[in-house]
Amino acid sequence: MITSILQKLSTPLPVVAIQKTEGKDTRKGYDTTGYGYMYAIDRFNEELGESWGYNWEIINHEKGSYKSGAPYHDITIKIEIWINDKLNSRSCVGGHTSITYADALKGAITNGFKKTAAFWGVGRDAYAGTIDDDNNPLPDEAKNKVDCEKLYFDLMNKIEVCQKVAQMDAVQNEIKANVHLLKQIQVDALRDTFKRRKDELKLQEVAS
Repeated sequence: MITSILQKLSTPLPVVAIQKTEGKDTRKGYDTTGYGYMYAIDRFNEELGESWGYNWEIINHEKGSYKSGAPYHDITIKIEIWINDKLNSRSCVGGHTSITYADALKGAITNGFKKTAAFWGVGRDAYAGTIDDDNNPLPDEAKNKVDCEKLYFDLMNKIEVCQKVAQMDAVQNEIKANVHLLKQIQVDALRDTFKRRKDELKLQEVAS
């Protein structure tokens, strides 16, 4: 049952859902390619109806000022998406910076939702790097993309299974050693998840 649902959720979203943003607009220094937020929502609704949902919580909120003097809000949230049963969930983090609190929160939720949706297969090819450029790759190129995708999800899993802060160092070193093999969007997602998990473990160790 779950396998069948995952296969349906993992089907590539329509071409019209692809969004390309230039580096000058993202202020990240590089162009990005991904899927629109509402197309991911639509996929869950189409395949699961009311048998899914999500929730979010703010895990960090910082205020500051740009060099121009304009204020900004930097918000990091944790998103959790469940299907069929609220105990059957997967989670990830998202973040956004904006002049207004509302826009920063909206951007963080959107960013986190798309990352978490990819764990259920929705829009996963955006993080696998397969919606860019080559639609008909050569065998070697195809293999490289599959390896890149597997590496990304393996690293994500290693972050999530860490139970102590001390264990995070080995994972961080592995990420650094393989960063050249990953897409920038994958690197960003790994860094966000790493920071969130490390902060969680620090709080747990202090509490204990």
